[in-house]
Order: sequence, then structure tokens, then C-alpha cells
Amino acid sequence: MKNLLLSIFLLGLFSITYLQAQPLKKVRKSSRFVPKEFSVSAHYGSIINNGELVSHLSSSHPAGFEVNASWLTTGKHGWEAAYGFPQIGLSLFYFDFRNPILGEAWALVPFMKWRLSENRRSRLEFKLGPGVVYTNNPWTIHSNPKNLMFSSKFNNVMYMGLEYNYRINSRIKLHTGLDLSHYSNAAYSLPNASINIPSLSLGVTYTPHTEHVVLKDSLANYEKKWSFHALVSGSIIELDANQARKNHIVSITALASKRVGRKSALNIGIEYSRNTALEQYARRLYTNAQQPVPDFRRVAIVAGHELLAGRLALVTQLGYYVYRPFSKEPDNTPVDMPIYQRYGMKYYFHKHFFGQYTFKTYLGVAEAIEWSLGYYF
Repeated sequence: MKNLLLSIFLLGLFSITYLQAQPLKKVRKSSRFVPKEFSVSAHYGSIINNGELVSHLSSSHPAGFEVNASWLTTGKHGWEAAYGFPQIGLSLFYFDFRNPILGEAWALVPFMKWRLSENRRSRLEFKLGPGVVYTNNPWTIHSNPKNLMFSSKFNNVMYMGLEYNYRINSRIKLHTGLDLSHYSNAAYSLPNASINIPSLSLGVTYTPHTEHVVLKDSLANYEKKWSFHALVSGSIIELDANQARKNHIVSITALASKRVGRKSALNIGIEYSRNTALEQYARRLYTNAQQPVPDFRRVAIVAGHELLAGRLALVTQLGYYVYRPFSKEPDNTPVDMPIYQRYGMKYYFHKHFFGQYTFKTYLGVAEAIEWSLGYYF
């Protein structure tokens, strides 16, 4: 179950953004303001049991609240119309795990929200966002050795939710929802069994204006061009809990990319990676077995997709190792799989430069969080 929700989370984003754009609303007058909403919600949930090692932490029912502010995109940029004018916002979450071993958590989550269906008084929406969470009682070998779910005060949070809204009047809406949250540090520190929280929510939304909004269809023409991307990625991970010095992963990737649609680009290329945790692990196993230590470095062929929204892109990739000498332990137990996946976000902040934040996983088991800087032309 470790990092299982990561795949579900990004699959939800991939699916929902392919929904057809909503038709433009008929309006009675134009407006220059950016429409905003503010809401508060109460949450009550449970903890998914990730296995026997953490079963003693899965019996409580976390409770908390959410406060958020959001605004409606109106077509200022072409991608807004292409994705059906989604809402963009920021949520502050508080959860009491109601377990003294786990403690409490505060999360800050930027999100996007898409309309699935709508009529005069009600609306069904899908909400999605990655963020950061602060936990006040992580694992330590001396003071809290039973908390195997997270061992760092700051973790990543992945959040998704299905929300139903009912309008009481022009300013007030009631809403209820089914939400899913996942906290993990992706092996930055160990132990890291992660925590998954499905929850029910109930709340109220306030709209501080009653004016109608003009939605502009600003879709522009695009060209199906080729581009070439080179990037360097870095990660920090642990091989053992409480180790004095962390391990690192460095990757160098070269990709050829082709724009194939208004929202999509496909890419293919080659990647070299050097993981010092694998090096340390290989030396430990093969030295004890009195056998030659295999090369821990790896080369892979990668193919992927970018879901484009202006300067931002959702990245999904599949990699296959074509050079992987350290693939088995001395007793022939597999070290990991030859195929891996990568999910995350890319931001093009310059004509030729971009930054990237991704998770590298093996069928939902995260290897690392990657930070990348790249050049494209």
C-alpha cells in the first residue's frame, strides 16, 4: 500500500482534465472582477491499514477541518477554456489523528476543481491538489519508535475529492464530499509506511458577490512542433532508518518531444541514473557473500506524455532499464523491477528553461521525490 494513492491521484488528474470543455455560459452583463469563493468544512475519516507493521496505528478516526479560498478562471488564457474554466484555490487542512503516537497534522494544498455536472441550484465537482503537510509527532528512535507511518515533520500530501454543492441563495452554498488524502516523504527518511485517510466532509461556501461573469473562449491556434529537452534531476533518500548521512540519486535525461494536440505532447528518450543507496546496498550484500560487487549505475529508455495547461504540464513517464547489472541479490532475489513510472508537474518559466517536480515509483512503491532543472529548444 506504500504510495498506492499516488498512482490513483495522478490517474484522477489525467482523466478529469480530458473532460470536454464546458459550454460558455449565457450572461446578462460583463464584469471585470475575478469571481471568488470562500469555504469552511469539517472532516471525519479513518486510516487505511497498510499492513501488519502499522495495524496498531489504523484503528483511530481522524477528525479535522478545512478552510479554503478559490477563484474561477474566466478564459484569460487559452488553457482555461480548453479545460472547462476550472476553479483554482488554496486549502488549509487540520487533522487530529486521535492517536497519541501519530499526533496532529497541518497541510497547505493548492488545488484545481472541475465541474462534472451542474444545474440551477446544484453542482458536482472534482477537486485535486498536491501540497505539503506538517506533522508534530514523527518517528524517532528514542521518543516515538512506534510511529512507522512517517519519520519527518514535513511530508508531501496528495489530495483528491468529490464534492456536491447545493445553492441556498446567491451567496451561500452547502456542500458535502468524499475525500482522500495521502501523506508520504517518498523515502527521504525512514520509516515511511505512509498514511492514507478517506474522509467525509460537510461545510458551507460563501460567495461575496452576485454579479454574473463573462467567460471568454480564448482558444488559440497551436503548431505540432518537435522540441528537445535535457534535464538534470536530484533526490535525497535513506536506505536505513536513522542513518547518519543520507543517500542521493542523480539522473541525466535527454528527450525528444512532439506536440500532438491542444493539450498533449509525447516524448521519448534516454536516462542515466546514479543511486548511492543502491551502491551501498550492493556493497553490503555482495561483500558479505564474498562475491564481486556489480555496477549499481543504470541506463533506461523512457517514453512519456505531457498534459499541457499554459506554462504548466502534468508529466507521466514509463521507463525500462536497458543497463542494470545490479538487478538481483546474491541469492537471486530481485532488487526491484526493470520498469518504473514517473508522475509529477513541470513548469516552463523561461523561453528555454523549465523546472520539474516528480515522483519515481515502481508500481506505486516510491523510490524518490525528484527535483529537476531542464533546458529545451
